[in-house]
Amino acid sequence: MGDATSGFTTIAEIKVRLRQIRRWSLLQIMSGIGRKRFVFSLLLFSLPLVFVFQNCGKAGFDSVSSGGLTGLVASSSSHDVRFKQAPFPLDFNVNQIAYMSCPAAAQRNRALENSLLPRSTFNVRAGSYDNLNIAEQIGSISSLSDLEKSRRTQAGITIRPEFVRYVEDKFKRADLSIQKEVLISSLGGSSLQPHLALVNFERSRMEGGFGWDYTLIRSVLPPVSHRRFIEDLIALPVLQSPSLRRRSGFFSRLDPSQRSLVTSLSWTKNEVDARQFLRELRNNLVLVTGFAPEESKSILELVDPSARSTADNVNRLLGRGYQFLMSSSANNNLFSAPDSRFLVGIEELDMSTKPPTPITAQEGQGWDCFSLIIVRHIDRTDLNDPLRRPYCAGMFNDPTCRGIRNGRGQNNAEVFGVRYVCPSQGINSLNQAVTINGRPVYLNRIRLEVARRFLPPEYWEINTDPLHMCAVLTELGEQYGRCYASGDTDEKAFIQYSINQVLPNGSIVSCGTNGANECPSFVSICYRYQ
Repeated sequence: MGDATSGFTTIAEIKVRLRQIRRWSLLQIMSGIGRKRFVFSLLLFSLPLVFVFQNCGKAGFDSVSSGGLTGLVASSSSHDVRFKQAPFPLDFNVNQIAYMSCPAAAQRNRALENSLLPRSTFNVRAGSYDNLNIAEQIGSISSLSDLEKSRRTQAGITIRPEFVRYVEDKFKRADLSIQKEVLISSLGGSSLQPHLALVNFERSRMEGGFGWDYTLIRSVLPPVSHRRFIEDLIALPVLQSPSLRRRSGFFSRLDPSQRSLVTSLSWTKNEVDARQFLRELRNNLVLVTGFAPEESKSILELVDPSARSTADNVNRLLGRGYQFLMSSSANNNLFSAPDSRFLVGIEELDMSTKPPTPITAQEGQGWDCFSLIIVRHIDRTDLNDPLRRPYCAGMFNDPTCRGIRNGRGQNNAEVFGVRYVCPSQGINSLNQAVTINGRPVYLNRIRLEVARRFLPPEYWEINTDPLHMCAVLTELGEQYGRCYASGDTDEKAFIQYSINQVLPNGSIVSCGTNGANECPSFVSICYRYQ
């Protein structure tokens, strides 16, 4: 405020001038000066004060990236080597990952061009959530300390313990005010954003082998210099010691469209793309968390913010990696496919080493994975029902009402294996319990809750009952995404929901080959509960 060109240099002088104005105003009123002259004079004396306070507001309340909060610590940090040498303060991870095999997941969609709504379909989606309640229901963490429970089940961004310990060691204090001051100094001028990307497991920047498609990177949350983001960081609960903070994947002070740590990668536009993407995901690609400049378009822009030189950054990434464990069957063999299109497990990796270090077994992690078959709405409606309701409408938990059925093609000819029973899930199904760790667990309900994080009800109908395990795009979902290359609404095109369909004459037709109907797509979801 002392730099304002208003004739005042201190708060004390402002207070003195205010007292002078009040005394002068009373004298003028008592002496009978006209109202117009009094108002004009009062405004004249007040203008400098308005200018001063306007500048005070700008200095204190703008975003960090525009220099507001950075300016508050500039005088103390610009020449203090302790601020400059502070380690990078942030770390983040995810604890829910999904793979969707839809061949048309990335097809151009006009509805999305001028819309703030996200795409309903994707190839890979990942996010950070608080799974503590889920873990407690399963009973997998009952014997652990509160610190260990949080470390295993609550994912997202946190302040690195190394940063807090550095502040405490160098400044001989660890209160929130000094932590915030050093955070602002470290992040205030940064353009870095948290990102998720797909890179090669055996990565090499120097040899051009860092990734398969270098555009497979997406940002999550605003830049780390955002003032409200830093305020949320400072507010993270402390766990047992000042250097340990709880992780969070939700930042309430940010804009509603940017609060959640979740994003998607979509690449496939046809069946050829889908086969290529699946091959790379099975053999080479790893999902990584990291930091890159704002709205980066290449995985080469991922950096290790703790590196002191470009050479240090060549083979290192700061953050975790997640390797997809794929299988040819899922859900206790309910589904099977020879191309191993089902995500059945996650191997978490430490990406700061090369090659990456597996840490899933070391940390005693537990991941539950399940797969849902994606059914077109036109293929789950009962052809014999005059109201065209889904098959088995109202027949909840009927074990005979399940599976694949035949349809009708041209000239009413029977087409085998092209319809699927996917009714709405009933309350009885959600209340069914299975025994896990010696206790009843409502697994259908837990899986529905988990699936809803990635498949919201405005886009998807879901049934997590073991008899069905299916997902159907709603009318809005069909507008804001694509799944099948044959079309999601074309009744003249068919999806063969059995990978190998047995015909009445005993012969077998494999989907997607020799002119056969398109193969089914699935969405596989894994979440960490331990």
